[in-house]
Amino acid sequence: MVVNVTKAFYDLLATSQQIRVGEEDIIRLQRSLKDATAQYNAGVADKTDYKRATILLANAKATLKTNQEMLVYKQELLKTLMGYPVKGALEIAYDTLQMESEIDLDTTQTLSYASHIDYKLMITQRELQEANVKYAWWGFIPSLNAFGAYFLNYQNNNFGELYNQRYPNSYVGATFSFPIFQGMKRVAKVQEQRWTLRKLDWSVKNLESSLSTEYTRSLAAYKSNLAAYIALKENVELAREVYDVIQLQYKSGIRAYLDVTVAETDLRTARINYFNALVSNNRSGHGFHQVGLAKGRDKALERTQSYARLYMAPGVYHCSGGPGPNVFDVLTPLVTWVETGVAPETLVAAKFSTSTPPTVEMTRPLCVYPKVPRYNGSGNTNVAASFTCVTGEEPFNQTPAPKYGP
Repeated sequence: MVVNVTKAFYDLLATSQQIRVGEEDIIRLQRSLKDATAQYNAGVADKTDYKRATILLANAKATLKTNQEMLVYKQELLKTLMGYPVKGALEIAYDTLQMESEIDLDTTQTLSYASHIDYKLMITQRELQEANVKYAWWGFIPSLNAFGAYFLNYQNNNFGELYNQRYPNSYVGATFSFPIFQGMKRVAKVQEQRWTLRKLDWSVKNLESSLSTEYTRSLAAYKSNLAAYIALKENVELAREVYDVIQLQYKSGIRAYLDVTVAETDLRTARINYFNALVSNNRSGHGFHQVGLAKGRDKALERTQSYARLYMAPGVYHCSGGPGPNVFDVLTPLVTWVETGVAPETLVAAKFSTSTPPTVEMTRPLCVYPKVPRYNGSGNTNVAASFTCVTGEEPFNQTPAPKYGP
């Protein structure tokens, strides 16, 4: 979902820049048409020059109108993806100079596993599993239990004087238990916890390898877009210089208007390609930052999550019920968030059977938006611990999973 919003935003920026270029092209073509008409009236050029200029101006106006209409559509699309009110005014603010300055800064970012939320969760799980291993060893420790009691007995031959005579009683005792043989149950438990810990170690290594690979791929794409952007930026200056020179030569009568047309087309193409490269570079930088773990790119999302969080519940009907896990506690995490300032990252939902008494059929993590649960590749698929909340790279699939519906 975040990727879709990002693409829609930068697509909207690209269209805005195309409109800006189109408006400047129309001003330039109107001036060129005026010059061509003057040349024709003076008998210096034939009528094909100003007619060609008229055609170019009409095409430029049609292209501008098309982009203006597409801008309205892309604004509505961005509103829909953001959940923004349809009738609300959406003002897009951006700074081209800041976008350019961020490009060089982005290439200096380094990969930091410790800053990635999935890596933090994995390390936390490993620390908890280490505690489970230690706890399993405690099964070999003898146990000592002490007990005692003190109470009063009321006895009397006369019922009316029952509480006049009491007999105190008390006892104390202790039990010492030393587990000698339990059928190797404790050894098997320790071994099970050790294997689980080793599995988590491999999961950590796999996550590091996955993040490193994705980081390298994203950085390579980012740098290739950067090289294209630098080249296109130089092309804009060259195309503008060529156009100015040919325009002067045409006014002087030593160039045909066809050369002006070609130069004007090259300038317009170079400018559009330059802005597209700038937008594309920043758009690829968003994915690069998602993997590269630099914070601050999505300021709006961070501000929103400071006071509100969204959790998607797949397979759950409008209010309750449905084939998906539909029972979960949101009050306790909310109280913890308010009282301690610790925001909930994941909720655990359960699906109960219809038998009597009901039993838990499966559990699933409910991830904070924009994260989605992903199967770890091993473990019971009906247990929430077999899933990890990750940032979704692909658009949300609105088709129900086979287990959740037809």
